[in-house]
Amino acid sequence: MLFPFGELQAQTDSLRQVGVSIIKNFFDTYTAKDYRPYNPMKSESVEADTLRQVWRVVVNESFASQKLTPEVLRSIRKSVKNLLPLEMKDWELELLSNKGKRLEDLIPNELRDGKKDESRLWNKTDHTGRPWVQNVSRPYKISRGLDGRHLFIWPSHGIYYKEGIWKWQRPALYCSREDLLTQSFVYPFLFPMLENAGAVVGCPRERDIQPLMTLVDNDASAGVNGKYRETSARHATAWKTPEEVKGFKAPEAEMTDTVFPFSEGTCRMAQTQSDTEDVSRVEWIPNIPEAGKYAVYVSYSSLPQSVDDAHYSVFHRGGRTDFLVNQQMGGGTWTYLGTFDFAPGTSEQGKVVLTNESRHRGVVTADAVRFGGGMSQHVRGGAATTSCKPRFLEAARYHNAFSGIPNSLVNTSEGTNDYADDLRTRGRSLNFLSGSSAFQPGIDGAGIPFELSLALHTDAGVRNDLSVYGSLSISTTTCPDGTEFFPSGVSRMASLDFSTLLLNNLSEDLTKKFGVNWTRRESWDRNYAETRIPDVPSAILELLSHQNFTDMRYAHDPHFKFWAARSIYKTILRTVAAMHGKHNSVIQPLPPQQFSALFSPNEEEIILNWQPQPDEEEPSAMPQAYVLYTSVNGSGFDNGKNIGHATEYRFTPEADKLYAFRVTAVNEGGESFPSETLTAYKSPKPGAPRVLLVNNFTRLSGPKYVQNTDSLGFLLDKDYGVPYLYNTSFCGRQQNFSPHLSVHSNAGESGDELIGMVFGGNTFDYPLRHAAYVLGEGNRYKEFSFCSTSTDAFCRLHSLSDYRVIDWICGQQHDSPQNLVPAPIFNEKTEAKLSSYLAGGGSLLLSGNYLGRDASQNEVHREFAENKLKYVPGGTLPTDSLSSIQGLGTEFHLRQVPDRNHYKPQSLDILNPAGEGTFTPLIYNNGRSAAIAHKPRSGGQVVALGFPIEAVATDKEKSLLLRSLIHFLAQP
Repeated sequence: MLFPFGELQAQTDSLRQVGVSIIKNFFDTYTAKDYRPYNPMKSESVEADTLRQVWRVVVNESFASQKLTPEVLRSIRKSVKNLLPLEMKDWELELLSNKGKRLEDLIPNELRDGKKDESRLWNKTDHTGRPWVQNVSRPYKISRGLDGRHLFIWPSHGIYYKEGIWKWQRPALYCSREDLLTQSFVYPFLFPMLENAGAVVGCPRERDIQPLMTLVDNDASAGVNGKYRETSARHATAWKTPEEVKGFKAPEAEMTDTVFPFSEGTCRMAQTQSDTEDVSRVEWIPNIPEAGKYAVYVSYSSLPQSVDDAHYSVFHRGGRTDFLVNQQMGGGTWTYLGTFDFAPGTSEQGKVVLTNESRHRGVVTADAVRFGGGMSQHVRGGAATTSCKPRFLEAARYHNAFSGIPNSLVNTSEGTNDYADDLRTRGRSLNFLSGSSAFQPGIDGAGIPFELSLALHTDAGVRNDLSVYGSLSISTTTCPDGTEFFPSGVSRMASLDFSTLLLNNLSEDLTKKFGVNWTRRESWDRNYAETRIPDVPSAILELLSHQNFTDMRYAHDPHFKFWAARSIYKTILRTVAAMHGKHNSVIQPLPPQQFSALFSPNEEEIILNWQPQPDEEEPSAMPQAYVLYTSVNGSGFDNGKNIGHATEYRFTPEADKLYAFRVTAVNEGGESFPSETLTAYKSPKPGAPRVLLVNNFTRLSGPKYVQNTDSLGFLLDKDYGVPYLYNTSFCGRQQNFSPHLSVHSNAGESGDELIGMVFGGNTFDYPLRHAAYVLGEGNRYKEFSFCSTSTDAFCRLHSLSDYRVIDWICGQQHDSPQNLVPAPIFNEKTEAKLSSYLAGGGSLLLSGNYLGRDASQNEVHREFAENKLKYVPGGTLPTDSLSSIQGLGTEFHLRQVPDRNHYKPQSLDILNPAGEGTFTPLIYNNGRSAAIAHKPRSGGQVVALGFPIEAVATDKEKSLLLRSLIHFLAQP
């Protein structure tokens, strides 16, 4: 029987309406595990194409921004099919984003089951020449990392000028600003990881936190900054000034928008020479204002005859490090070589040397060399002064102007809007520097082959349930003019791939590492300057919310910074490799652990031992070899020695030389961060007693916090935490502790009084420092021999009977709730081993500002402290209420402020004597007991200090104190 057409149409329309309703309800109630977008996921439209039997569903941005994989889309289609009426189960489901892109096309190449989208790959496009900079002193090769790759990375914002004042771009919340916070991830962690993998990293902001700067230039006469010197062998080519070639000249006063340093000077040039005996040289000998670490930047001009192997040598406290610089690219800007230790003043051991030696015919050019980051130099508009901040805190607009980026790319608003200028110049400087390279063909520029860019930000948002707000990423796949491809021909969808993988991997890595649901938010495809302007694949990563207390609790912790940076590095590595068709990348190892530097029984050898540290999530990260770095008598560390795959190294020391050691692990992917620094010293006096220095200070942490119904925030004055090496991210003390979170509230509001301060952290070199304090300047006091070990290696030692004294260095070790990683002063193994040592007649020195408090937290530790170490906790004292420690016939002043190389404890412990034969040898200036000494007749002597040695103000005072205590304990 035939149905009338109208009745059939009505039945079809009814089924279609049912199907639309079912599908719309499915997408509007859909959720994805561990994904929390700002707006709910839903469909924007559902249409039925009855002729083709296709459902066309357009989803909103939140839905399209989730983690998409082939399996996710299969699951969605299967679920929808199971819900539809029987008559419609075979219809296809077409899924489109709100921008009209198929959801299948939003899946990154690396997550696809089958064929990749070739338009997102570099294919045959690549830089085949020498890299911009190559460290030829590096004692290992990288074959499956980022060797020779060029990346452009920057940390968000910086201080800028507006309407007569200098302003920060983001608010002061929870003791930091985004302008400061993102640097604390990028400079100490992400940049070293990328460079350890072999990458050359460019940045539109100053990367060196050193506020001092020395410029040595051919256009400046010898003076306070140092000396510029040219030398030529008898038959060598002389240096000359090329005609009509501009070079650098230091501004005579503050900089304005009409001062262009790289256009107002000259450079020098010499023909190349292959005979090493006939080379000409240029030397830049700086007058270093203070001892310390300084970034070294060179400059030159790129000419048609420039060679790709200009040979620079940096002479520093650790020796000489050699570089090859490709002068065919990067002329007219600052070229970063590395950061090195320099002694103060002028010295032949502190300089940069360039020769005209080359394997090619051509020319090398020489211009200014810069040591250190320096202070702000720009005066803007109606401002009476510069920002008066270190250059590394300023916005990219000002650093780019100082770095030779054309004014048209820096001063884009003709002086009317520095904020907009800053946003634009980050990407525009990348395009200028990368122009004319393989990745930006047909565009005038400096020719540096930058192929990927990343801007690291934090953003705003709160969770009232105190959960993690999480991470978000941004890319731009279509420009406002409709452009969907880069000048190289690569699809801008490559940016979406990179952005999405950054977000996916970060959320997974942090969740696994810290046992917290690190929230994945959206992967936006939007029109942002930092992802629209760069002409290479680019992303913005909004790492966390600086407005959310829980996010900031993690953000302040160095462990979190390290692992977040490692996740970003891994994604960059794999993205770059995949875009070149490679899928065998190797992750650089983690630092070696269980490190010891001990004497052989007859003191003829020093035996170094360590163990690899596995990365449970990355099987490829295992070491294939190790590099040993050595320093002698307080010099800087050398360039390292590749000692192969063994985990033990022996060598014969010279007497009266203080050795320092650190070890890194290497593989085909690159080099790890270094181990802690250990030391050994062989006294020239026969039979000198041995002292074992144990580095028990392993703690890294964020600041102390309060979290209750009345208050929420950070207490910097109680404990600013323990940074890795140093921290520059604090803006000021928190002022508003309201627990009531809202995007419009002032919760977390903080001051700005700490901006520019460098807070010293854990430098992991305290055995070396303690040995140097006892030996004194020039190793004057030679009564003892020293060796050292980490705590984890200490527990593996078979015997301690060879050591007259053990110096148990605790520093700021403290098992505190604010730590993401536990840091107890003692554990069951160390207590048992120290108890046995004392029972055998050994002598023990302990120092640290939490010895009392950690004992108070645990009954077992308290009994150990009282019965074996002979002290009982007596409370704490704020350091700001104290000025000195008195005893041993003198006064020891306390450090009042931290700096880059020294932490300052914010409180010290009172330790009271326990038991017979125990007394107080040192008191605080308020009369409370600062230390105990236990000297029984039968041995087992103990001195315990309620403060770390590092709390004492000067090296001279530390030396006197520590030497006196070691002598006391070493007496029979």
